[in-house]
Amino acid sequence: MENLVPQDIERRASRMREMADRLGVDKAKMCKLSQGRAVTGARSNCANCQSVPRCLMWLDAPLTSGGTPVFCPNVPLFDLCKTD
Repeated sequence: MENLVPQDIERRASRMREMADRLGVDKAKMCKLSQGRAVTGARSNCANCQSVPRCLMWLDAPLTSGGTPVFCPNVPLFDLCKTD
């Protein structure tokens, strides 16, 4: 297991929110899907993600260099819930 400082742990916990914000996700819309189970599944995907380093690098990159984070298992849900 890697050695994480508290800031790393906190950042990892906020990844899903950061990703959703950056991709223009309507969080209220996402929360309504499947009576909230979609969000629960997305959080589980994030917690068990094997692409954490890629995710953090993508989130830290300038907005203009982003593109779609194809490594993210939540992209299909986020695409479904984009703001109109």
